[in-house]
Amino acid sequence: KNASEKFATLYNIIIDLYKEDPFYRALFLFALFGRRWNEIRTIEWSDIDLEKNTYTIRAENNKISEDQTYSIPPIVLLSLSEIKDDQIGLVFKSPVTQLALCTPKKQLAKIKQKANIPELTMHYFRHILVSAMGEMGTANTVLSASLGHTNLQTVSDYYLSANHTKASAQANQMIAKLLEDKGKNN
Repeated sequence: KNASEKFATLYNIIIDLYKEDPFYRALFLFALFGRRWNEIRTIEWSDIDLEKNTYTIRAENNKISEDQTYSIPPIVLLSLSEIKDDQIGLVFKSPVTQLALCTPKKQLAKIKQKANIPELTMHYFRHILVSAMGEMGTANTVLSASLGHTNLQTVSDYYLSANHTKASAQANQMIAKLLEDKGKNN
Protein backbone atom coordinates (compact mmCIF):
# COMPACT_ATOMS: atom_id res chain seq x y z
CA LYS A 1 0.00 0.00 0.00
CA ASN A 2 1.10 3.54 -0.59
CA ALA A 3 0.92 6.12 2.20
CA SER A 4 -2.36 7.62 0.98
CA GLU A 5 -4.02 4.20 1.09
CA LYS A 6 -2.55 3.51 4.55
CA PHE A 7 -3.80 6.88 5.79
CA ALA A 8 -7.32 6.21 4.49
CA THR A 9 -7.27 2.68 5.93
CA LEU A 10 -6.19 3.91 9.37
CA TYR A 11 -8.73 6.72 9.33
CA ASN A 12 -11.57 4.33 8.49
CA ILE A 13 -10.45 1.82 11.11
CA ILE A 14 -10.29 4.50 13.81
CA ILE A 15 -13.74 5.82 12.88
CA ASP A 16 -15.24 2.32 12.76
CA LEU A 17 -13.48 0.80 15.77
CA TYR A 18 -14.27 3.78 18.01
CA LYS A 19 -17.63 4.90 16.63
CA GLU A 20 -19.09 4.52 20.13
CA ASP A 21 -15.94 5.67 21.96
CA PRO A 22 -15.14 9.34 21.27
CA PHE A 23 -12.25 9.27 23.79
CA TYR A 24 -10.12 6.83 21.78
CA ARG A 25 -11.48 8.13 18.47
CA ALA A 26 -10.21 11.64 19.31
CA LEU A 27 -6.94 10.33 20.73
CA PHE A 28 -6.03 8.28 17.65
CA LEU A 29 -7.26 10.96 15.25
CA PHE A 30 -4.93 13.44 16.94
CA ALA A 31 -2.11 10.96 16.26
CA LEU A 32 -3.22 10.40 12.66
CA PHE A 33 -3.32 14.17 12.12
CA GLY A 34 0.32 14.47 13.18
CA ARG A 35 0.52 14.99 16.91
CA ARG A 36 3.24 13.31 18.97
CA TRP A 37 2.20 11.06 21.85
CA ASN A 38 3.53 13.47 24.49
CA GLU A 39 1.57 16.30 22.88
CA ILE A 40 -1.64 14.26 22.88
CA ARG A 41 -1.37 12.98 26.43
CA THR A 42 -0.70 16.46 27.84
CA ILE A 43 -3.50 18.37 26.09
CA GLU A 44 -5.80 19.98 28.62
CA TRP A 45 -9.33 21.18 28.03
CA SER A 46 -8.06 24.74 28.62
CA ASP A 47 -5.74 24.27 25.57
CA ILE A 48 -8.77 23.81 23.31
CA ASP A 49 -10.66 26.81 21.94
CA LEU A 50 -13.93 25.48 20.56
CA GLU A 51 -15.00 28.93 19.33
CA LYS A 52 -11.88 29.35 17.18
CA ASN A 53 -11.56 25.61 16.43
CA THR A 54 -7.96 25.60 17.61
CA TYR A 55 -5.84 23.86 20.20
CA THR A 56 -2.47 24.77 21.64
CA ILE A 57 0.41 22.47 22.45
CA ARG A 58 2.07 24.26 25.33
CA ALA A 59 5.82 24.98 25.19
CA GLU A 60 6.62 22.53 27.98
CA ASN A 61 4.99 19.71 25.99
CA ASN A 62 6.64 20.08 22.58
CA LYS A 63 10.12 19.82 21.12
CA ILE A 64 10.67 23.49 20.29
CA SER A 65 9.68 24.91 23.69
CA GLU A 66 7.23 27.44 22.24
CA ASP A 67 3.45 27.41 22.39
CA GLN A 68 2.11 26.08 19.07
CA THR A 69 -1.51 26.59 18.04
CA TYR A 70 -3.16 24.37 15.44
CA SER A 71 -6.50 24.17 13.71
CA ILE A 72 -8.67 21.31 14.93
CA PRO A 73 -9.75 19.00 12.10
CA PRO A 74 -13.59 18.85 12.03
CA ILE A 75 -13.72 15.10 12.81
CA VAL A 76 -11.48 15.63 15.86
CA LEU A 77 -13.65 18.55 16.96
CA LEU A 78 -16.75 16.36 16.69
CA SER A 79 -15.09 13.57 18.66
CA LEU A 80 -13.98 15.99 21.40
CA SER A 81 -17.50 17.39 21.67
CA GLU A 82 -18.80 13.86 22.32
CA ILE A 83 -16.45 13.17 25.24
CA LYS A 84 -18.54 13.15 28.39
CA ASP A 85 -16.44 14.19 31.35
CA ASP A 86 -16.00 17.24 33.53
CA GLN A 87 -13.86 18.87 30.81
CA ILE A 88 -11.36 20.10 33.36
CA GLY A 89 -7.67 19.21 33.30
CA LEU A 90 -6.34 16.60 30.90
CA VAL A 91 -8.44 15.61 27.91
CA PHE A 92 -6.95 12.11 27.77
CA LYS A 93 -6.66 11.12 31.40
CA SER A 94 -6.58 7.55 32.60
CA PRO A 95 -10.09 6.31 33.38
CA VAL A 96 -8.59 4.47 36.36
CA THR A 97 -6.21 7.00 37.94
CA GLN A 98 -7.51 10.26 36.37
CA LEU A 99 -3.82 11.09 35.75
CA ALA A 100 -1.91 11.27 32.45
CA LEU A 101 -2.64 8.30 30.23
CA CYS A 102 0.08 5.77 29.48
CA THR A 103 0.60 4.63 25.89
CA PRO A 104 -2.65 2.91 24.84
CA LYS A 105 -0.94 -0.36 23.88
CA LYS A 106 -4.06 -2.55 23.84
CA GLN A 107 -6.01 -0.09 21.69
CA LEU A 108 -3.04 0.44 19.36
CA ALA A 109 -2.72 -3.35 18.97
CA LYS A 110 -6.36 -3.49 17.80
CA ILE A 111 -5.70 -0.88 15.10
CA LYS A 112 -2.41 -2.53 14.11
CA GLN A 113 -4.11 -5.90 13.65
CA LYS A 114 -7.10 -4.53 11.70
CA ALA A 115 -4.85 -2.42 9.46
CA ASN A 116 -2.29 -5.20 9.02
CA ILE A 117 0.50 -2.69 9.64
CA PRO A 118 2.86 -4.52 12.04
CA GLU A 119 5.19 -1.51 12.31
CA LEU A 120 2.40 0.77 13.56
CA THR A 121 3.31 2.86 16.61
CA MET A 122 1.95 6.12 17.92
CA HIS A 123 4.79 7.92 16.13
CA TYR A 124 4.26 6.00 12.90
CA PHE A 125 0.94 7.81 12.44
CA ARG A 126 3.01 10.98 11.78
CA HIS A 127 5.01 9.19 9.09
CA ILE A 128 1.84 8.03 7.35
CA LEU A 129 0.34 11.53 7.42
CA VAL A 130 3.35 13.34 6.04
CA SER A 131 4.06 10.66 3.43
CA ALA A 132 0.45 10.76 2.22
CA MET A 133 0.51 14.55 2.06
CA GLY A 134 3.86 14.39 0.27
CA GLU A 135 2.39 12.01 -2.30
CA MET A 136 -0.28 14.65 -2.92
CA GLY A 137 2.39 17.25 -3.61
CA THR A 138 2.03 19.24 -0.40
CA ALA A 139 4.89 21.70 0.05
CA ASN A 140 7.54 20.89 2.66
CA THR A 141 6.84 24.20 4.40
CA VAL A 142 3.22 23.16 4.97
CA LEU A 143 4.24 19.67 6.08
CA SER A 144 6.84 21.00 8.50
CA ALA A 145 4.54 23.59 9.99
CA SER A 146 1.67 21.14 10.42
CA LEU A 147 3.95 18.76 12.31
CA GLY A 148 5.37 21.49 14.52
CA HIS A 149 8.89 21.56 13.07
CA THR A 150 10.84 24.77 12.82
CA ASN A 151 13.53 23.25 10.59
CA LEU A 152 11.98 22.73 7.17
CA GLN A 153 14.61 20.14 6.23
CA THR A 154 13.35 17.73 8.93
CA VAL A 155 10.47 16.58 6.75
CA SER A 156 12.75 15.88 3.80
CA ASP A 157 15.29 14.09 5.96
CA TYR A 158 12.95 11.82 7.92
CA TYR A 159 9.56 11.47 6.34
CA LEU A 160 9.28 11.85 2.61
CA SER A 161 10.04 9.22 0.06
CA ALA A 162 10.15 10.44 -3.48
CA ASN A 163 7.34 9.47 -5.81
CA HIS A 164 9.26 9.99 -9.01
CA THR A 165 6.41 8.92 -11.28
CA LYS A 166 3.91 11.36 -9.84
CA ALA A 167 6.47 14.16 -9.54
CA SER A 168 7.67 13.71 -13.12
CA ALA A 169 4.07 13.64 -14.41
CA GLN A 170 3.41 16.92 -12.59
CA ALA A 171 6.64 18.36 -13.97
CA ASN A 172 5.64 17.27 -17.48
CA GLN A 173 2.26 18.99 -17.10
CA MET A 174 3.94 22.16 -15.87
CA ILE A 175 6.41 22.09 -18.77
CA ALA A 176 3.60 21.51 -21.29
CA LYS A 177 1.68 24.45 -19.81
CA LEU A 178 4.77 26.63 -19.88
CA LEU A 179 5.44 25.71 -23.52
CA GLU A 180 1.80 26.26 -24.42
CA ASP A 181 1.82 29.68 -22.75
CA LYS A 182 5.12 30.63 -24.40
CA GLY A 183 3.80 29.51 -27.79
CA LYS A 184 0.83 31.85 -27.44
CA ASN A 185 3.12 34.79 -26.74
CA ASN A 186 5.30 34.34 -29.85
